[in-house]
Amino acid sequence: MSISRHKKLSNGHFQAVAPAASWHALNEFVVTEGFRPCSASGPPQLMCIGFDVSLWMHTVCNVFTYNHAGAGESPEIQTIFYQLVTILQMLLHAHFVFNGPQRPKLKCRKQVKSAPHFLTRCFQELISAFGFTWHEAPGEAEAELAKLNTFGVIDAIFSDDSDILMFGTSCVIRRQMDSSLQNECYCDVMEIYTEDALEHGAHLTQGGLLLIALMSGGDYNDGIHRCGIDIAQKLAHYGLGDTLLQAATTLPLLEFMMIFCVNWHDEVCQTLTSDPLGILQCKHHELGHTIQMMMDFPNPHTIASYLGPLTSWSNDQPGFNGIVSLCQPDVMIIARFCIQHFSWSVETLLDKMCGVWTAVAV
Repeated sequence: MSISRHKKLSNGHFQAVAPAASWHALNEFVVTEGFRPCSASGPPQLMCIGFDVSLWMHTVCNVFTYNHAGAGESPEIQTIFYQLVTILQMLLHAHFVFNGPQRPKLKCRKQVKSAPHFLTRCFQELISAFGFTWHEAPGEAEAELAKLNTFGVIDAIFSDDSDILMFGTSCVIRRQMDSSLQNECYCDVMEIYTEDALEHGAHLTQGGLLLIALMSGGDYNDGIHRCGIDIAQKLAHYGLGDTLLQAATTLPLLEFMMIFCVNWHDEVCQTLTSDPLGILQCKHHELGHTIQMMMDFPNPHTIASYLGPLTSWSNDQPGFNGIVSLCQPDVMIIARFCIQHFSWSVETLLDKMCGVWTAVAV
C-alpha cells in the first residue's frame, strides 16, 4: 500500500465518523472541558493530552523535504520548539509517547525502521526542558496512547491517524488536514471525537470501527478489493462488528477461529447479498462472492493487532509506572538548547523566548 493510499484510507475513516465531530479551538476546549481551578483540597487541575511523537517528527520532516538548506539551522527542531511554546501557553499538560523497539515491523505493507528517529534525542531534551513528560512505549505509540486514555492516565489523544479510533479511545483531537505545520497554530479549530459522540452521533461502536478497518483497510491490512468505507460503515449498522468484537474478546482462540469466524464469515456474505433490512440500500452480490472466496477473512492476526496490541499493560510487560505531571519549564536549559542548536544571537534568543516568558506566567 502506498503512502498516498494509506492517507486516503485514514481520511476516509474520519469521514465515516464525521457526524460525531465537534469543533473547538484547542485553548478553549482545554479550559471548558478540562480546567479545574484551585480548591481547598488541592492545586488546579489541567487536562492532560497525549501526543504521538512519531506524528510530529515525520510531519515536520516532510515540511522540509525541499529547500532544507534555506530553512535555517536545524529547522525541524526549531519548528518543534515553536509548537512546544504554543502548547506551553495553554492550560494543559502534554505527555509524549515514543514508539518502542517492539513495534510492528510491517505497517501499511512497508518495512518499519527499527532505529530511533534522528530527532528523538533532541525532542526528548526539549520535552523535559519545557516541563512536560514523555515515555517510550514497548510497542506502537498509538496503542500505548489508547491504553493511557482508557485507564484515565491522559484525558485525550492528539492524532491525525484514524486507526487510533480502532484501539478504543474516549477522546481524540484531530487537526485540520489542510493546514501547514509551519503556519499551523494549536489554538486553531480542532475536530473533537468522543466515545459517546461516535456511538450516538455516527452510530459506530468500537466493533463497528473494527469492521470498517477490516473491510476497507488500515495500518495492518489492505481491506477487501472494491469494498469502500461507505459499504463497510453501512454493514457495521447490522451489528456485525459488535458480535465480532465480543467473540474475539471472550471466546477461546480455537473456538473463535474454528466455529465463530466460519459462521460470521457466512453471515457477512449473506447480509451483503440479501440486505434484509435495506440498510445497504442495494445488494452487493459481487462483493459477497469475493468475501465468500476469502478463507482468511476475518484474519485473527489483524484483529489481534487492533484489540491486543503490545502496550505497557500487556502480560509480559512491567506496566506503566511513569509520572504524568506538570512542572515549570526550565528557562535556562531552554535558552542553552537554543543557543547550542540554532546558533541564535542574544537579541534573537530574547525575541524567540517571549512565548516562554508568557507560559511561565500562565
